Amino acid sequence: MILEAINQGLTYIDTAYPYHDGMSEKFIGEFLEANNLRDKIYLTPKLPCWLVKEKKDFYKLLNVQLENLRTDHLDFYLLHSLDIKRFNEMVDLGVFEFLDEIKEKGLVKNVGFSFHDEYSSFEKL
Repeated sequence: MILEAINQGLTYIDTAYPYHDGMSEKFIGEFLEANNLRDKIYLTPKLPCWLVKEKKDFYKLLNVQLENLRTDHLDFYLLHSLDIKRFNEMVDLGVFEFLDEIKEKGLVKNVGFSFHDEYSSFEKL
């Protein structure tokens, strides 16, 4: 189904660390590699922010995701499932510096977030 969708013009795949019991990224990586399609897809995983307990976890998780996806770069990288509390925790751990670093290193082209909170919190983010 994914191959047919790509053949019909699909160019964007959104996945995340916990999807399908943690197997989504591995499946997508294997699929894209087996079909030599990585360069035809905008690949977008999400950092599982709830697993970040200290600054080194940013790189630890990103490296696992790059390995799972069998790629050396991501087109988009989203901070997953932010609410205001989690956002503040990420800021305190240095998430902006991390995002700047991975963009400068060419590991990620664009960054963003997915959001799960009230509109007033969205405005603060």
